Amino acid sequence: DTAVLLFHGNAGNRGSRVDWMQGLHERGWPVLLLDYRGYGGSEGTPTEKGFARDADAAAAWLAEHGHERQVYLASSIGCGVAVGLAARREPIGLIVQSGADDLAVVAGRAYPFLPMRLLMRDRFDVRAAAASIEAPALSIHGDVDEIVPLSSGRALHAALGGPTSFWEVEGAGHNDVVSVAGGEWFERVHAFLAGLEDRPAPPARVK
Repeated sequence: DTAVLLFHGNAGNRGSRVDWMQGLHERGWPVLLLDYRGYGGSEGTPTEKGFARDADAAAAWLAEHGHERQVYLASSIGCGVAVGLAARREPIGLIVQSGADDLAVVAGRAYPFLPMRLLMRDRFDVRAAAASIEAPALSIHGDVDEIVPLSSGRALHAALGGPTSFWEVEGAGHNDVVSVAGGEWFERVHAFLAGLEDRPAPPARVK
């Protein structure tokens, strides 16, 4: 069975995505939520390598429980985690929402008085990882995103290597895409997931 592996953003945890899970469950999709280390109920210190290990463990757990066919659904910084995982373990589909092609640029916009490219310990080289992904992808971005510019979301979309579609949500910022889009968000995500039903699970790739 196809399962959705959901990656939250920097300001959230798995509890902040329960409404997403419930809406997808109502449409018949199993969903696994996780907290990265240092977030929500998880111990440890957040790092890029730690996030990668958490993502690998979640995908492996799903596979061990009969869900080899996985779709990664991510928002904000979770897009970097999901894209990295997809480059190592190709899903049958990928959904990135409010994602950036270059987190250093986003950090520079938030803190223009600091040399963020030098200070950022975790770079999440999203563009390089995205280019190797061949799975179908859906990109979602608010047209008034105040944290990740729409242009950065489009650049991430353009970097993905597989068949893609882009949905620009009118009037949505960074954290309110689902509430602004309302029921249309769930219907579009459901339609994307349903369109992947005949796609076989790709073999795992080790990088």
